[in-house]
Amino acid sequence: KPCVYYSRGFCKHGSSCRFSHDHITGDGSSPSPSSLERLDRELQELLSSRTSPVSIAALPQLYYERFGRPLQAEGYLTESQRHGKSGYNLTRLLSKLKGSITVIDRPHGQHAVVLAEDAHKFATFAGEHYDLSGVNPSSRQIYLTFPAESSFSEDDVSIHFRAYGPVQDVRIPFQQKRMFGFVTFVYPETVKIVLSE
Repeated sequence: KPCVYYSRGFCKHGSSCRFSHDHITGDGSSPSPSSLERLDRELQELLSSRTSPVSIAALPQLYYERFGRPLQAEGYLTESQRHGKSGYNLTRLLSKLKGSITVIDRPHGQHAVVLAEDAHKFATFAGEHYDLSGVNPSSRQIYLTFPAESSFSEDDVSIHFRAYGPVQDVRIPFQQKRMFGFVTFVYPETVKIVLSE
């Protein structure tokens, strides 16, 4: 009898489940018990050929282009197979890869992956600081509002707030009636200093 949880995307019992996890893959074979090890090797190969972090959103497409099959392993289904919860199972799958892959936080809730051995190289990349320490990025961010007729640029805001500490990122989305923005600092302590004034 097939496992209902496996068919929905993830079975916590894995290979010790009393129900069947058998299914036919795209090439007509059953998945091997070492599918995670194979996937781990393939992702290491893929990431070692890249010069920058790979967005989790782009990873399935890059994997398919490189290996000619969907990014999946026994017990895990992709978001398109699950019909929802974008990123949930892929992130969970990547966390099972024995520390060879590191998920790094990017501004505004985006995530990227790199080889664990290369994570230190991307602590600062393209002007962005990746928070590898586990600190919640929202604890390093402030929200600003100002009149729509203001002529502030992201650079102006960054220069102003650098007086308090290093600024990682400034975002000012365009709005017709009012303007708002986010300033993300490198250190949570800087937010405390700004808010205390």
